[in-house]
Amino acid sequence: MTLANGGPKHSAGDPVEDGGTFGDGEARPTPSSVADDRRRVKHALNAVDDTLILLEICRPDAIDVAALERVRDELALVLRKAVDSSR
Repeated sequence: MTLANGGPKHSAGDPVEDGGTFGDGEARPTPSSVADDRRRVKHALNAVDDTLILLEICRPDAIDVAALERVRDELALVLRKAVDSSR
């Protein structure tokens, strides 16, 4: 079944791209989707680190660097847990 915009309408039990099925509460991520998530978190962490380096050079007044540092620390924690859980 498709929606008016042409996109698919999923029902419980329909297979989905990232593994598992839609709406059954039993969706299990595939190893490749876990690796993709880990890669995305690592990319976001690197982006925040790069931003902090640039902000260190120009130090604009309107930017709360401490907030970005907290985001970086949280992303690092998420990445560490993801790597540990995959072992």
